[in-house]
Amino acid sequence: MDERFNTIYTQSYEEYGGNGERVLGFAMKPMEVSFEAEMLKDPKYKDKLRINMIGKPTDTTTPINDLIFVG
Repeated sequence: MDERFNTIYTQSYEEYGGNGERVLGFAMKPMEVSFEAEMLKDPKYKDKLRINMIGKPTDTTTPINDLIFVG
């Protein structure tokens, strides 16, 4: 995302939001590890997956990085 994207996005959500419509953005994060295999071995795989995707639950100051805007 660059400055041009931010400008277009801001104009769009202000226009639609001003008309009472909702604007949603979606992003994804590529995963380096296959958690299917981990799921079978480790009962705490969900915690590892969550931490790998969004960080530690107590870490509210670190922004989420490496996201790819998909729509």
